[in-house]
Amino acid sequence: MWQKDIKYTQKDMLFFCIDYSTDHNLFYSFLADIMVESFMLFFWGKLMKKITLISLLVSFSAVVTYAHAVENSAVQKRMNVMKEIKGAMGVLGGMAKGAIAFDAAAATAAQNTLIEQSGMVAVSFEANETDPKSEALPSIWENWDTFVEMADDLTFAAEGLDPSSLDGIRGGLGNIGASCGACHKKFRM
Repeated sequence: MWQKDIKYTQKDMLFFCIDYSTDHNLFYSFLADIMVESFMLFFWGKLMKKITLISLLVSFSAVVTYAHAVENSAVQKRMNVMKEIKGAMGVLGGMAKGAIAFDAAAATAAQNTLIEQSGMVAVSFEANETDPKSEALPSIWENWDTFVEMADDLTFAAEGLDPSSLDGIRGGLGNIGASCGACHKKFRM
């Protein structure tokens, strides 16, 4: 009895073609089965491409919706500063953990981003503005001098990082992480 759920390899097909070519009914049934499986694989491939495309479009629209959910442009600007810092920390942290291959040029670029963006932290928070999507606590403006000092500490720690070696990154990353953590603990929801 012919079973349609059996998967055939090229070796199996050659075996059937050679040994059963004299039994025409079995041979033609085998060829028909191959054509149906080929069609299903082709159809399945097209279907999966469509599903993948739809998933990507839905994901993209969710990201766009989230990005536009922040109504206050001043809040969006400071959130962008924090995202840049997070991205640079991701590169350096990935190298320190071994998840990303060490690259001195990429480490230097990440350090420069940290220095530049940490210098923008106080400037981007000068205006006491809020948004439902913001994680900034009102204590930032109530304790402004402390907040500015902590932002300066981040810049100082970033400047002290040695991006020329993996040991330099690992040695300096602790100070940067401590600076970020202290500020977030005090001033972030």
